[in-house]
Amino acid sequence: MKRAIWFSVSLFVSVSVLLGQAPGEVGFIEDFALAPDRAAALKELIPGTEEYYYYHCLHFQNTGELEQAAETLRRWKDRYRDSAKWQDMQNRQVLLRYEVEPAQALARIREQLSLSFAHVRREREQETNYPTVLNPELLDRAALDRLAFARDRLLGGFSEAAYRRLAVMELSSERRRALLDQLALPDLPNLVDLVVADLQEKDSGGFGARKVHAFLTLAQLDACAVRLPNLLGERAFLSAYLQRLVPKSDEDVETPAVRLAYLERLQAFADRLPPVWNSLKANILYRRLEFDRTQDTYDRERFLAYLKLPRNAGYIRRDYLRQPAFQGQIVNLREAGGDFPVIREAIQNDEPLVRAYLHRFLVDAVDNPEFAPYLEEAYLREVHAEANILAGVGDQERWQAMMVPERLRALRERVDIELLPT
Repeated sequence: MKRAIWFSVSLFVSVSVLLGQAPGEVGFIEDFALAPDRAAALKELIPGTEEYYYYHCLHFQNTGELEQAAETLRRWKDRYRDSAKWQDMQNRQVLLRYEVEPAQALARIREQLSLSFAHVRREREQETNYPTVLNPELLDRAALDRLAFARDRLLGGFSEAAYRRLAVMELSSERRRALLDQLALPDLPNLVDLVVADLQEKDSGGFGARKVHAFLTLAQLDACAVRLPNLLGERAFLSAYLQRLVPKSDEDVETPAVRLAYLERLQAFADRLPPVWNSLKANILYRRLEFDRTQDTYDRERFLAYLKLPRNAGYIRRDYLRQPAFQGQIVNLREAGGDFPVIREAIQNDEPLVRAYLHRFLVDAVDNPEFAPYLEEAYLREVHAEANILAGVGDQERWQAMMVPERLRALRERVDIELLPT
């Protein structure tokens, strides 16, 4: 405390010294401050002037000659009484002599700063006995949790900051459901466990019933599907998954690289789907076959996978569609793939695409056993012959004999101008 007071007064005195000159004037203070020998500089002053006393006293104090400084202060006061500058030097003098005369220095400080220490302690009207230690039970987390649970049947007694801790508690199905409805981010480490446990309840309402279902990441959806394969049969889960496969907002789906990556993501997901989604699987495969043609790519295995999907089309073998295993699995070519890029439109008529692929695979082919199980014999024979006639390869008489005369005549008279898909 003493050192703080000393510093404050010293600072006050120093500022007073520096500001003592009139505005715009520097005067002797600069000569004195910058002189290599300040004792020599002092000889320029006129003895008996206040400036003479002021700088001599300051010099004695700076060099530690406090006795000579005291004598200078005495002679100064006799001549000029107690001027403002004399007060400044006297303040410095008592502070510099604090170690040998502390009582005089403190008295000077009290006088100059008008300090008073007359305060007395206020007596309390009545003695009290307040506790000095907080009861730890008041902040016990388990006790606070019990209080919060008691306050509300669900989770109304908890703030959002407690959700991460609640997620690892043993919650009732009702409270777990309330937690899933409160979450706005899928950032809980055990969120998949909570979602799966809720979906396993009889009254869960299925996927999409809880608020957090809309925020699950693709990895979390995959984890849920692995533990609950039946989710792949629910439309709400299917829509949520397809939405996360859509290209980013800054990606143009018409760009070949972006479109291909998107179709590959769709195909990987479609391969996991049960036959109940055959219409969607067919749509995805059809769009991939369309895209491959624009790249002059004809994948035989992909085309066969498309043919194997049962659908009511004039070129499909009737006995193939009659298999009992296909009940409820027939592709509806008029069904769109949902409000998602590329697949949002229905296929409608896929025969031109099928014919184009067959033309590519049947040119210069002696037989066609791999396509025969799925296609009507007459249709396959006609397309086989047509492919080779248009290509001008093989025994033309043989190919022409395989076609209906009317169809062959129309083929001969037809003039086609087609742009390549590429």
